[in-house]
Amino acid sequence: MNISFQLLPRRSVKKNQLGVTTLAITLLLLAIITLMVLFSASVSFFEQRTTTNENRARLAEQAAETAVNISGEFLKSNISNIATTGSGWLGSTGTRRWSLCSSVSSMPATHPCMAERNANRRAELYYYSFGGVDAIPYSTIPGALTNIGGAAGNTFPVTSVVGALLCRLDTTLTVGTVKSPDCRAIPNPTSANRIAITVIANASLTGENSSAVVKETWVSINTSLSSSAVPLVASGTVKGLGTATIVTAPNGGGYGVPVSVWSPCPVAFNNGVETISSTGCTAPANGNGSVQTCQLEAFLNNGLIPVADLKSTCASGNSCGCPNSGIGFLSGGGASKVEREDILDRDGGGGFNAQGQPIPDITFYPTNKTTTVGGNSLDNDFDPLDDSMFEWVFGQDIMAEDAATVGTCNTENCALVALRDKLNATILPGCNTLGPTSSGLYYITGTCNFPNNTNIGSATSPVVVVVNGDDSGNKPVSFSKNFFGMLFIRSNNNSAEFSSNGGRFFGSIVVEGDVDLNGNVYIVYDNSITNIPGQPLPLNTRFAKVTGSWLDAAAGF
Repeated sequence: MNISFQLLPRRSVKKNQLGVTTLAITLLLLAIITLMVLFSASVSFFEQRTTTNENRARLAEQAAETAVNISGEFLKSNISNIATTGSGWLGSTGTRRWSLCSSVSSMPATHPCMAERNANRRAELYYYSFGGVDAIPYSTIPGALTNIGGAAGNTFPVTSVVGALLCRLDTTLTVGTVKSPDCRAIPNPTSANRIAITVIANASLTGENSSAVVKETWVSINTSLSSSAVPLVASGTVKGLGTATIVTAPNGGGYGVPVSVWSPCPVAFNNGVETISSTGCTAPANGNGSVQTCQLEAFLNNGLIPVADLKSTCASGNSCGCPNSGIGFLSGGGASKVEREDILDRDGGGGFNAQGQPIPDITFYPTNKTTTVGGNSLDNDFDPLDDSMFEWVFGQDIMAEDAATVGTCNTENCALVALRDKLNATILPGCNTLGPTSSGLYYITGTCNFPNNTNIGSATSPVVVVVNGDDSGNKPVSFSKNFFGMLFIRSNNNSAEFSSNGGRFFGSIVVEGDVDLNGNVYIVYDNSITNIPGQPLPLNTRFAKVTGSWLDAAAGF
């Protein structure tokens, strides 16, 4: 059988049909690429706008930050008026620049007072307002924020408005037994003169639709401690003669630890033998006099006299006094005098606590590092502000300056330079011009004879009097009236002497030398700093920014 196959002709494919497929794929890819380019361009444009907006926002925030700092400098330049009554910014005359937030019946959200969210606290605050404008006139400073930006021709005009809130801290407030300072429109007269100012800056770039708000709180800091933490401090021997009365500092040695006298030498308030274990100390007269130390409540007739009447009732009569024994009594006493833990000295363990245990000698006292007491230096080798009691109280490193080859004091005494140039003390040749209207810090260059039958300072306006006691004839004596504040008798070599035979001291006495108490002297401890509400802040007052108070909003926290 013959089988034959017939080959069919192969079908042909037109080449132009292959071009249609390629074109379709190309168009599809082109569309995808176009979408990617458009998306990328959109993202790039969006990123550019975002970057531009962020740049504008950053510029506005920097402008607000600058306005806050310039406003702070404006406030610091007016430190003597900023929180002062009378003719100051809190006075009733044309110089008044603070208004109570509670005096505004209704206020918009942009009002400076609204920066405080707590309505109760807001009512105790003041806002800056002067000449009908509720803003600090920081723009009066030449060249302040006229333009801000980059290269020439690419600057942005800035408008900044800065409001301010004043908090006058009442440092006497407590919650239970715990100190809890807070803002008060009228602080307690016995408060320290402490203020906090919240500055709120609103800045905007003209024509750029960009603005920013920065809020920050600044507080006042006084670099000098115009008060002693102990009623009687001496770098020499304290002789307990006469019938002196000392009311202790209840927390002078820490919370709940009373301190009445502090000295690196023996303090003779008992009938026991005082051992001189310190170089440079003179022998005290043991067992003389009837010195008594006690707690404040015992001094106030066992609490029958209110504490608020301390500087009136106790300053005008003899109704206040320390008991010889019993509740509130500490050291001294009648025939069987005792020395307890409120007497910090070095006497070979001559004192005993209430349980009859001996009280060890002190191991710290501000003194010159080159001077050893009992073979040991009593100060801290790493603390530049404990070389003398003057440094310790006033916070001035005068010993380092005195020892410098080329110091800032030149041929003058560095203590005088510190008092005059850094602490802004009023310098007087004597004490005879001091009286009840005196206030603030004084430095007496000559002999200090207080006027008789005249109060020095007042209960609401104490004084700090620093007397140059190097001259052996310069021995301040007390008087028949009252001294409110701190009396500091200074000496370069601890050779000053202080003798007193009467008068009442409400505050503290510090002597770089020996103390001899005679007669009926009262030393009632009071934290008498010269900074009291309504009085001008000292020129050495500094402002510090409160950590964590910065906020990029007018209200918060």
